[in-house]
Amino acid sequence: MSENDETQYVIDGGSLLHRIHWQSGLSFGEICQRYIDSVERKYSKAIVVFDGYASGPDTKDATHQRRTKGIIGTKVSFTDRTPFKSKKEIFLANIENKQNFINLLSAKMEEKGIKTKHADADADVLIALTAIESAKTKATVLLGEDTDLLVLLLHHADVTSNSLIFKSGNVSKVNTHIKIWDILKTKLLLGEELCTFLPLIHAISGCDTTSRMFGVSKAATLKKFGEHDFLKTQAQLLCNANANDDVISAGEKTLFPLYIMVLHMKD
Repeated sequence: MSENDETQYVIDGGSLLHRIHWQSGLSFGEICQRYIDSVERKYSKAIVVFDGYASGPDTKDATHQRRTKGIIGTKVSFTDRTPFKSKKEIFLANIENKQNFINLLSAKMEEKGIKTKHADADADVLIALTAIESAKTKATVLLGEDTDLLVLLLHHADVTSNSLIFKSGNVSKVNTHIKIWDILKTKLLLGEELCTFLPLIHAISGCDTTSRMFGVSKAATLKKFGEHDFLKTQAQLLCNANANDDVISAGEKTLFPLYIMVLHMKD
C-alpha cells in the first residue's frame, strides 16, 4: 500500500506511551509535547486509543503486574507545569498516575487536532474496531505491538473494505524490525471460517490471560484447526455454549483431540 496524506493511522496508546523517553526535569506538559511532536512528525492523520485504568479490576491485571515486575509507584499529584523528578517506569506503575497522565496527554493532543479515544479498561477491542471502522471509508494503518490486535483485526475485518494494514513493532524508532500484515489478504488466505475461530484459537494456544497447553504451539494449533472440520464444529459448539456444563463439555471435546493430534504430529 502506498501511504500518503489520505491514510488514516490508528495508534495503540499503550504502546506509544512507552516509546518516548522522559527526561528528568522536564515538565509534564513538555513531556506531552514530545509525544505530540512524534505523532505529528510521522502521521498525517492519527487517532490514538488509550487503555483505561480507573474502572476497577481487569482481566489483564496480572499481565500488567508482571510487566511492571511487581513495582507499585507512589501516587503523584501534578499539573502540566509540574517538573518530572521520578523514573518513568516507577511513575507509570501507579495506575492513578498512569490514568492522570493519559488524561493530560489526551487533552493536549486534542488541542493540537490529534483525535483520541479511551477504553474503560483494556483497549484492544476498541483499537481494532476503530481501525476497521476507518477502513470502511479510507486506507488505514494500525500501529501497535500486541498479537491480540492482529487476531481481532482478522476476526472482525470486512474483506470488501479499503486497505487495512497492521504494523507490529516499535512505532517510534526508524531502525527497528517491524512486521507488516495486510489484513484483507491474510484473511482471504486463511479463510472466513478459520478467522471466525481465531480468538478461540488464540486463547487456547496461549495469550495474555490464558496459558497454552504444554508442548502445543500457536502455529500447530492454527494448522490443526485449518485441517480438521471436527475441531471447527467443536469450536462452534464451544462459542455458542451458555451453561457451565456445556462450556466444559465442549471445551474438553475441543482440547483433547487437538492435544492428541499435535502430539501425534511430533512422533
